[in-house]
Amino acid sequence: MKEMIQTVNSLQSPVSRLMMRNSEPNKNTTEMTEVEQVWEFLEPLFFKRGISLNPLQKEIIRCSWNNEIYDSLEGLGFSVGFIKRIVAPALWKSITRVLREEKLIKNNDKVQKKNFKLVIEPIIKYEKKQDFVGYTIANRFKILSLNKRGEFGNTYIGEDLELNNQRCFIKQLRFKSNTDIQKNFQREAGALYQLGWHRQIPGLLAHFEDETGFFLVHQFISGTPLNNQLSEHETSSPWNETKVIELIGQVLTVLDFIHKRNIIHRDIKPSNLIIKPDGEIVIINFGSVKNLDKNNNDRTFKGTRGYMAPEQIYGIPTQSNDLYSLAMLGIQALTGLPPLDFKINYKNGQIILPKQTIISKELKMILEKMGHYDFQQRYQSVSEVLKDFKKIL
Repeated sequence: MKEMIQTVNSLQSPVSRLMMRNSEPNKNTTEMTEVEQVWEFLEPLFFKRGISLNPLQKEIIRCSWNNEIYDSLEGLGFSVGFIKRIVAPALWKSITRVLREEKLIKNNDKVQKKNFKLVIEPIIKYEKKQDFVGYTIANRFKILSLNKRGEFGNTYIGEDLELNNQRCFIKQLRFKSNTDIQKNFQREAGALYQLGWHRQIPGLLAHFEDETGFFLVHQFISGTPLNNQLSEHETSSPWNETKVIELIGQVLTVLDFIHKRNIIHRDIKPSNLIIKPDGEIVIINFGSVKNLDKNNNDRTFKGTRGYMAPEQIYGIPTQSNDLYSLAMLGIQALTGLPPLDFKINYKNGQIILPKQTIISKELKMILEKMGHYDFQQRYQSVSEVLKDFKKIL
């Protein structure tokens, strides 16, 4: 029997052995070790992006945290050269990208083995002080888990104790946040109040402040962010035209509802669209909205590079701002390219589609008019788009 066990163990892959090692209970303490806290901190950030830390990556993190050299990992079944040249550099690159996207480090900061602990340790300590998980705020909303860390506040998943413990989404803004961020926060609350309830918009449940900051609570939207399928920064798999038409049609439906209330979103992009399990699309994140009935002389710059219309740079608010963004999203879905990688005809500012793009003349015409560089040459309303759009349904 002993010989049989040895034989089975010898056939295990390096990854299998690492999984067993990482799953072994800590014999020295029942509390979470420092390294385990690092894993727990990083894993949700990776999971949100559809990736996870594998056992070997965890061992590299353990090794770096304890200031050990990579040679100490040689006994795990992987060559030191493979770890040094392939796995470790890719891991540090991924961690750097994730921390930048979460705004936990600056865009020019870079995480490496030599500075890993120096970078991560203060972030974890700071986030622990700002963590509201387990608390009940306003005697109504119990915070269940952290959703995303931010420079000016965090977002959480909670439950509404007054509505049969229904799940909700909680945004927290710290008092130290700058005035522009505070205005965005108030603007989002005002827009959600004005829009009321629509199945493709998260309904606002509460908006208040306490001694820790401002809070905005809205319906929890169960689903998958569109940027899991269409990356805002990297090449994705192209969609067929039928799927693209479905996407555009759904977004047009909710934009029609929003625009008829004289509100424009100004930040239509994949990360602000959620696909529910039934396939319906919900628009989220109303922090950049503009109420066209109020102060049109306030030409604030809002939007995301690549998706925002050219006139948004000058703060010119029109309903066609959102139509331009949706056109960029449609072209991205057809080509698989993020908008910043689109080729531009510099004579007229129009997008040049790659030769291999499969698209009908009718859809191409609609996208070109929605995404025209000159906003006066675009469709001026959703209803105008829908007249042409219905012809290709």
